[in-house]
Amino acid sequence: MRSTAGRSGVAEEAGPPIAADSEVVALDGVSISYAHRGKPDVEAVRDFSLRVNRGEVMSLVGPSGCGKTSLLRAIAGLRTLTSGRIEIRTAAGQAPFAVVFQQPSLLPWRTAIQNAAYGIECMTKDRKLTRSRAAGALAMVGLAGYENYYPNQLSGGMQQRVNLARALAVQPAVLLLDEPFSSLDAQLRERMQTEFLGVIEETNATALFVTHQVDEAVYLSDRVAVMSSEPGMLRSVLTVDLPKRRDARDRRGGDFMELCDAVAATLARPAGSEDLA
Repeated sequence: MRSTAGRSGVAEEAGPPIAADSEVVALDGVSISYAHRGKPDVEAVRDFSLRVNRGEVMSLVGPSGCGKTSLLRAIAGLRTLTSGRIEIRTAAGQAPFAVVFQQPSLLPWRTAIQNAAYGIECMTKDRKLTRSRAAGALAMVGLAGYENYYPNQLSGGMQQRVNLARALAVQPAVLLLDEPFSSLDAQLRERMQTEFLGVIEETNATALFVTHQVDEAVYLSDRVAVMSSEPGMLRSVLTVDLPKRRDARDRRGGDFMELCDAVAATLARPAGSEDLA
């Protein structure tokens, strides 16, 4: 659990209240500013409040520069808050989070299983447990049999799977994903999205997923948080009313297209039209 003192949140999403014991991530009144070449601080995010439930995939979608990645980095402790509070609720001995970045960021001198084990090695000296969980995570992302391959022997998509396996292996309270499929070609990206849903179903993981793609946000998520920009604020939270188990056929369905249109319409609304409770 981590918290930062500041203002209380004001932008709670509409709908029934979320029971406290179901919340994994709580953001209350989060504001983020940063210095810009000696000029007055630039306000990246303002009064942002959100809850992410246990076992839920929540996407953050918004225009470039709206502060999506700044929020993700703040949750990971990589950016200081100007004000507000962030809390991650964990079980005893559980890692609070694991981050999957846009690029694989693998260590080139380590094999796939050694890369997947890196996070666990920082938590325990139990080598048997470390290898078992790393191997299990690689199998989960479809890389059983590639344990001893080095990054330069793997395709870009396979490298990103190792990146995801490294995050899954630590069994964190929440997965933080910053456009992890954006560098892949369209066909591979769709395949990785479907595989990601399979992993989420198998592990019941909680995830906060940053993306620019409306269709990706709808396809992967239980709820989509739409942000406005300059500064980034919570505009609205939309529930994705689709079956939890999805495949490529769902992308062609009318319900899916309507949800994409609803997210796109929310993004297109003029500034100042945020849905505040």
